[in-house]
Amino acid sequence: MGYMRNLNLNRLFYFHTFVRKKNVVTAAKELLISQPALSAQLKQLENELDLTLFDRSTRNLDLTEKGTHLFYFTKQIFETCEVMLSELTPSTNESKLSLRIGLSEEIERPFCVPFISSIFHDKIPVDAKRFSVVSTNHRGLITQLSEGALDLVLSNEATEDEYVFPLARAEMPVVLAVPRSYRGNKTPVTAKGCIEALTNHEIGLALPSSKLNLRKEIDDFLIKEKISANIVFEADILAVLIRAVTDGIGASFLPFPYIENELKEGKVKIAGLPHGFWKESLWLLISKKNLSDPIFPEMQAVFEDAFKKLTET
Repeated sequence: MGYMRNLNLNRLFYFHTFVRKKNVVTAAKELLISQPALSAQLKQLENELDLTLFDRSTRNLDLTEKGTHLFYFTKQIFETCEVMLSELTPSTNESKLSLRIGLSEEIERPFCVPFISSIFHDKIPVDAKRFSVVSTNHRGLITQLSEGALDLVLSNEATEDEYVFPLARAEMPVVLAVPRSYRGNKTPVTAKGCIEALTNHEIGLALPSSKLNLRKEIDDFLIKEKISANIVFEADILAVLIRAVTDGIGASFLPFPYIENELKEGKVKIAGLPHGFWKESLWLLISKKNLSDPIFPEMQAVFEDAFKKLTET
């Protein structure tokens, strides 16, 4: 309660906007404040929380582990506010398409952004759309989808719910992402060599928490391959897990599309491509009620095309 009395929500929103825009000039322009004022607000937030949110040794002010964790919460806070306002504010345009999208909390959030952006921009007039996006666990999403509270769900699990229709499915190769410092500048790294390094405890293993489905898949793989790895890090937020790899804390098994950008930027090395050690499924689910909606045939191609682009590697 002490934090709630002292926490400045404006500063939280400044932080959220800065991280989302990844540029102090762009963020300051959107917030209608000066760049020095924004920088001062971010520093004050760190003092207020007694946390170091940014790695100031880097040119781009990368987030620390605590900063990444805070951004996870600010996204939930401000996305929830947007949903609240959209539901409480009377619509002034009855012709608007109201599309409510649910994302499984087990899917890396930045990975989903192109999917949402593709739907928003493709084939529908800008003035005829109203979107909302929420994130929770798979069971909660399926409940909302079957009850009509959501229209579309991205999840890494299938469902047998009679009110839900699986529109599309993709399989993503799960690879082993290792720190770029592993064996110096030797690239590429081999799958066999990395597995041996895990077994011999030359590399520590960073794992998703036990509540995530990906953790079960990893545990099954380790048991099958008789690998007794040294677990050095656990997190229930995939963004934090990816950061652990880029910071050199340990290696981690992750769906390749989640860390494709980190590979391109030279922040990690990858073992197990092109097929992966196993496949992680990604499902595009819709409510069966939407199948009878007149707009659905037009939107189906948009959904499927956006999903295909999202999962191409």
